[in-house]
Amino acid sequence: MTLCKKLIIAVSTLFLATAAFADSKGNRKSNMLLIGKTAGIHPFYILNQPYRFELPGESWSFGLEYGSSTASILSKSFTLSNQGLYARWFPGNSFNILMGYFQRGIASDAWTTTNASLETVTYKVDTKITDLGLAIGNQWIFDFGLTLGADWLMLGSGSATTTATVTSGTEDTTSKAKASSNTKVSTSGVVVFTLGLSF
Repeated sequence: MTLCKKLIIAVSTLFLATAAFADSKGNRKSNMLLIGKTAGIHPFYILNQPYRFELPGESWSFGLEYGSSTASILSKSFTLSNQGLYARWFPGNSFNILMGYFQRGIASDAWTTTNASLETVTYKVDTKITDLGLAIGNQWIFDFGLTLGADWLMLGSGSATTTATVTSGTEDTTSKAKASSNTKVSTSGVVVFTLGLSF
């Protein structure tokens, strides 16, 4: 069982068992810093679990997200990265709306495609995604510092820019067009969990 699945099961169980008893609003007001780890069913959280550093407040919290990891997709190695700034607005105890600006990245040193002659061309590719995100969720902070968060629905839209440098093979306009692009992308997901400590 993967780390992500274990985290989802453990956090879901804790949510149901203890969330109703947390005075999250009061604890946000008295705490100074939240440090957490994030994972979920989202293109940039299922393979890369970034850290979150958040300054909690009674009605507003402000945070920084950062993390990178290497993953294998279809037998190819990729480096994924997340970094961003976000704010949470809490109209009540735990329910919140997240608004954020994120820089996401996917890079590979051995991305392959074909040219017009159907010969293999290998590229070093680097995709940067500028993402504006909006999410609804809950965040429970307990008296002893344990913090459980869930962004139940996370919507994101942004622009992706890919730069490609040929490392082997014969490059032509066909292979270059396949390897590099500038497009609009969707970066939406569901059930993004945060498990952390607030003090």
